[in-house]
Amino acid sequence: MRKLHFLVATLMESMPLIAKYGLTRTGKLRLVADPLFSEFCDMTITGVGKENGRNTAANLKDVVCVNYGFAGSKQHDLGDLICVTKVQGCDLTLPSLGKKTAEIKCLDEPSQDYIDDVLFDMESQGICEGLHPDLSLVVFKVISDNSKGMLFHLPGWQNIVHDRIDAMDTLLRNALESGQLT
Repeated sequence: MRKLHFLVATLMESMPLIAKYGLTRTGKLRLVADPLFSEFCDMTITGVGKENGRNTAANLKDVVCVNYGFAGSKQHDLGDLICVTKVQGCDLTLPSLGKKTAEIKCLDEPSQDYIDDVLFDMESQGICEGLHPDLSLVVFKVISDNSKGMLFHLPGWQNIVHDRIDAMDTLLRNALESGQLT
C-alpha cells in the first residue's frame, strides 16, 4: 500500500494535520507508527499558487497524494468538508469520497466573487497538472469563505477544522482499506 503524502499550501492549513498525525519536522513532516499508513505519511507545504503546487507534485513518487486546504464557495456552508471530484482544467479522474462533493476552479489570486457554483482555491490545478499519471490524487477542502462570511471569524473555528480533519481521516482510511486508493 502506498503511503499518504499531504500537500497543503500554507502553514495554517498544515497545523491541524500536524496535530492529528503527530507530525514532526525531519526534512519533511512525518507521521510514524501508524501501520494503516505504512508507518508514516509525509506532508509538504507547497506555498500558495498553481506553480508551487505543480513543482511540488512533480517530485512525488509512489504515494497517494492528498491535497488538503481551504476553499471559497458560493453554495456551501462555512466549515463544510468537501471532496473535490473535478478540477477545472485537468483531465485526471478523482475519487468521490464522502457525501459532499464538488468541482473546483483554481484562481490566480484571492477572490470573493462567488459567481460560479464551484469551489475556489489557488493550488489544485497545479497539483493536478504536476502529478505523475501513475499516482492517485484525492482533494479535500474545508469551506473557509462564502458570501456570508469567513470561517476564521466564527467562534471555535479551530474545533470545526479539527472535526473535519477527523472526518477526512475516516474517509481516507476506509478508501485505503477497501482498495479504492492505491
